[in-house]
Amino acid sequence: MGNSNMWKLTENGFIGQYLIAGPVLKDLTSNESAMDQLSLEGILRGQLCPEGEPSDCENADWKVYAPCNGDMIDVSAFYSTLQAVSFLARTNLYVSEDVTVKARLWTYMAVSLFCNKEKVGRVDHAVYKPIQYLDVELSLQKGKNTVYALCRNLGVRDTRNILGLQLLGDEAGKVEIALFEGEAQERLFRAWNFLRSLRISASRILTELAKPEGAYMTEVPEEYDYEIISRYTEKRFRWETLPVQW
Repeated sequence: MGNSNMWKLTENGFIGQYLIAGPVLKDLTSNESAMDQLSLEGILRGQLCPEGEPSDCENADWKVYAPCNGDMIDVSAFYSTLQAVSFLARTNLYVSEDVTVKARLWTYMAVSLFCNKEKVGRVDHAVYKPIQYLDVELSLQKGKNTVYALCRNLGVRDTRNILGLQLLGDEAGKVEIALFEGEAQERLFRAWNFLRSLRISASRILTELAKPEGAYMTEVPEEYDYEIISRYTEKRFRWETLPVQW
């Protein structure tokens, strides 16, 4: 459609921008038993099937997930007690004419995938590893098409809450992506371009673009402990307190 405020697919053909809700956690209890811990976890993963319809998600607490580099949503976490993990993702695909696009859903979670409120595929069981995939077709209508993913996972130890949607074939190049409409999408796209423009040189952060209103920076340590990372990302710093050159 050629809209300057819309995204193209990533270099590897993935949708890179979503609205997400969750993960939402619920303590999990079960009377199941098995020969060992891993077998028990497999049984429990098989019981956590995705539930609901897109209409159930309209009032979810959506937030933007639009990294400048990366093919998949990754909200992985470490869980010290068993949790039932629920997670939602949605995005809008735009095309200039009706077209059917082949797609491949990559995930470790159990997922129901919808396009324009019609279910197009389902991954029945979450897995610990390796990643699994499902091939589907998206029947896209001229204009806006909304894709939803309803996901569930077993939260135990290091848990991969990961989802990616890769578009395949020649028709994939016709697809553009937006999360909002009008001014809201324009503001988001400007902010995304600003983040993508940042670079480091001689211990300074450089960019040629103007800082979006409300922008801030935070420190993240080289640390693999999820709880420590979470505490750091809650610390916000004004741009002016850091060595930033515009």
